[in-house]
Amino acid sequence: MTEINSEDARNDPKKASDALNEESGLSIEGDSPPDAGSGVGPTNHELDVDHPGDSAKGKIALVAILGLVLLFAVLWFVGAIVGMF
Repeated sequence: MTEINSEDARNDPKKASDALNEESGLSIEGDSPPDAGSGVGPTNHELDVDHPGDSAKGKIALVAILGLVLLFAVLWFVGAIVGMF
């Protein structure tokens, strides 16, 4: 494992990016690089992608259910009032 001086890594972006690459075999002096394949971050890349509108489906379903419950409650109440006569 070749170590790169931290000053060199700061001045040369290529050396710094090589030191961050797990497969390159390079590291910044004083750092302990992670094992190959155990990098930081999610392994489920679908979590990184924005899916616009996904959260709206649950809200629409909740509003529809609450609307139906309210409708049946109003109909029950009207039926109870009409049934008294």
